Amino acid sequence: MIIWFLKSLTIFSYFSNDPTNPLRYVFIDNFCGDDTEMNVYQTLVMPNNGDGHTAAFSIEAFTFNGGSDDLYLHCNARVCDSG
Repeated sequence: MIIWFLKSLTIFSYFSNDPTNPLRYVFIDNFCGDDTEMNVYQTLVMPNNGDGHTAAFSIEAFTFNGGSDDLYLHCNARVCDSG
C-alpha cells in the first residue's frame, strides 16, 4: 500500500483569478510560511505541512487596497510518496 503525503509548496492570493498574474501576495513559499506573517503579525498558522495526508494553514482575513471585493487563493502543492 502506498501512502501519500501532501505539502503546500506555494500559496498566494490576489483579486485576480489568473494564477500567472505577477501581482500577488505570497504567504507560503518553498514550503515555509512568511516569517513576518508568522512571527511579527502572528496572522499565519501552519499546524502541519507534509507531516501526513493533509496540509493545513490559517491566515487572518485581509483585503487588498484599491482592489476588488473578490479574493482568490492560488496553491501549488506537492504530493509525495511516504517511503
